[in-house]
Amino acid sequence: MLEIPIHRESGTPLYFQVAEHLRRLVSSGALPPGTRLPGTRMLSGELDVSRTTVMQAYALLESEGIVRLEGRRGAFVIGECEESGSQQPKERILDLASGLPSMDLVPVKSISRALRDILRTFPEAALLGSPPEGLEPLRRVLVSHAAARGIPASWENLFVTAGLQEGLATLLKTLAVSGTQTLWVEPLTYPDAVLMARNERLEVRCLPENPAEIPRIVSEMKPSDALYLIPSFHNPLGRTLPLGLRRSILAETVRTGTWVIEDDAYGELRYGEESVPALKSLPEAERVLYLGSFSQVLFPGLRFGYMLLHPSLAEVAGAVRKIRTGGASSLVQMLVLNLIETGDLTRALDTARRQMAIRMEALTGAISRALPGYPFLRPEGGIYLWLETPGIAGKEAVSRAAQRGVRLSPGEEFSVSGKQVEAVRLSISRHGAQALAGAVCVMASAWSER
Repeated sequence: MLEIPIHRESGTPLYFQVAEHLRRLVSSGALPPGTRLPGTRMLSGELDVSRTTVMQAYALLESEGIVRLEGRRGAFVIGECEESGSQQPKERILDLASGLPSMDLVPVKSISRALRDILRTFPEAALLGSPPEGLEPLRRVLVSHAAARGIPASWENLFVTAGLQEGLATLLKTLAVSGTQTLWVEPLTYPDAVLMARNERLEVRCLPENPAEIPRIVSEMKPSDALYLIPSFHNPLGRTLPLGLRRSILAETVRTGTWVIEDDAYGELRYGEESVPALKSLPEAERVLYLGSFSQVLFPGLRFGYMLLHPSLAEVAGAVRKIRTGGASSLVQMLVLNLIETGDLTRALDTARRQMAIRMEALTGAISRALPGYPFLRPEGGIYLWLETPGIAGKEAVSRAAQRGVRLSPGEEFSVSGKQVEAVRLSISRHGAQALAGAVCVMASAWSER
């Protein structure tokens, strides 16, 4: 007997619920390699679902390399390290460095349909230019979308950008023009933010490694200082700042007049049990400048993001965009508007959240079993996991894994000071659960040869 919780009113297909729970059992080690799963007739009777439902679930798991179907003998859990071996085939590279999505996450059909409809109905508007702040209908809809994250905002203060990165570059220039002189960042952070700040001749200074000490540092800042934070599902750490700490930081920024840039690139990808409110949603968010995007794991190549600014900065930001980049693609803006209004975006994000939860559970389970001496913090959302590599520099760990066909990002890549870091960043966006578990086996083998 194998008990699996079924939520019949959830809207998620029953076969997917069965497959997802079995994935969790396998990734946690509750169903070890070689375990024979119940027959389709027996399990369908136990769960009170059709036999076809169970067969579809097993077929899905087989396609992901999690189980092996052996005709009348049944379905068996595939081993990880034992089955995949320690040497990854040279023709297959497992990329755990890239933040690009696997194609099963990209809503290709919805995008194709929307583009056909737009070009058939509004060809001229779609192919002409957009104002620097973006198309008004989309800006109004995005404010409503942001409300789902608890963010109160006015559409007049929302700017559509050609990706979150372009939004950050615009925002840093806007702050520099408006009198900001220093940008404070975490010691390990998104490296392009540091490069962009220095390009605007801003002094870059590091916050303490312990986030609990940030409010004390902010209390000593001046209006010419600004703070860059990735509070939810941090890149590269995967960490999420607790609510109490968020409010303490913001209370100090209100008192000191310090701007806060909130990079919420992966804020839409929460799969933890607890709600994670954006900084911008909190009562103390008077000084928060918000950068949002839901394109990062759905269609990054389309380059879409948006900014929520303070009214005092909106005019300067508009002038900066007009000179530097102009408006974002009208076609992309109309596509996003269509995806939101039809509900296709919500469905794609729901699928992405489920897949990221499955993949992260598989990855963390595999690390716990194959690399027990390598500490990590399990993220509550997003696509990145920070794995410490005690005794091995991040660059060395990456080099050893690369020789066996697994790509990782070295911890040093994210260090503002450039010092050696004994850690690597792993991404779950490119591969499914079984491939991620196999990659961990390769890492374990590569790092054991000291």
